[in-house]
Amino acid sequence: MHTHNSIWFGGQLDVRFGAQITDLFALYAQVGGVLGVSNVNIIGWGGGWTRTMLLGSAALLAELTFANCFQIALGPSAWMGEELSRSDIHVAGPGLTHRVGLAFGGGGHGTRQGFSVALQLDIVWFPTADAEPMGHHHAISALFGWDTF
Repeated sequence: MHTHNSIWFGGQLDVRFGAQITDLFALYAQVGGVLGVSNVNIIGWGGGWTRTMLLGSAALLAELTFANCFQIALGPSAWMGEELSRSDIHVAGPGLTHRVGLAFGGGGHGTRQGFSVALQLDIVWFPTADAEPMGHHHAISALFGWDTF
């Protein structure tokens, strides 16, 4: 995640559930969490030592699936989080989630399933960030998982 000239790294777990309306179009909800650390400025909270942040997100995505494997999704999201070492530091804000991926396995009509890889770009606006209000933040995630669609 890049935020106010600092970069932090972490792990992310997302769960997606929804419906494949047609072979081409799907709607789904995605909920998840990110646990990240940084030894520099994180969302304007100062730097010089390692900070640990837990962020939760929820998104509603519309997805197009081309050739039974190439997926493009876009939709609004909401984020909230807290620094774990200090319970008085909170953030919350709306965002936009973009996802492109490949699903391997299955073909044709009906239920398909297989291993998937994707890149996800999240752009978030945190108007409630304690030290630097009204800041935009963005994150790029590499996602690996199993899809049934």
